[in-house]
Amino acid sequence: MKLRLRSTYVAGAFAVAACAALGGMLSHRLVPPIPAALRPIREPSTDPAARAPLDQRAFAAKLWNQPARQPDPAPSAAAKIDPPKPLNLQLIGIIIDEAGVRKAAIYDPDADRTLIVSGGDAVRDFQVISITATGIELSDGSAVRRMALMERSS
Repeated sequence: MKLRLRSTYVAGAFAVAACAALGGMLSHRLVPPIPAALRPIREPSTDPAARAPLDQRAFAAKLWNQPARQPDPAPSAAAKIDPPKPLNLQLIGIIIDEAGVRKAAIYDPDADRTLIVSGGDAVRDFQVISITATGIELSDGSAVRRMALMERSS
């Protein structure tokens, strides 16, 4: 058994050596020769002064063209008007007095007071235009603002 194992090792080593020798003899034949057209005419110079100047025109190509800017459309008259400032008032409730006239209870947090107003009354810079069962309309002369009662969730 030992003889058989030893002879296998010797045969394997001989095969590896034969392949290495054969590969060494054939290696010069595996690299094809460079055609004459691809061989350099002369060796490149390492002297920076002997080199040809760099042609900067090669880098002047436009690679990306920015799209032409479109003129801004003329703003419309509605866009020029600033949106109205929010009302800093709270509609607390709608009251119907003995005569059947509707009045609104409005809380003014800036003055920290509650106002009871009816149609035609002034609240700050606003005039009360109408009072309905669910809300109130106020006008500052240029725009009408509506305030509605919030529904209670039960």
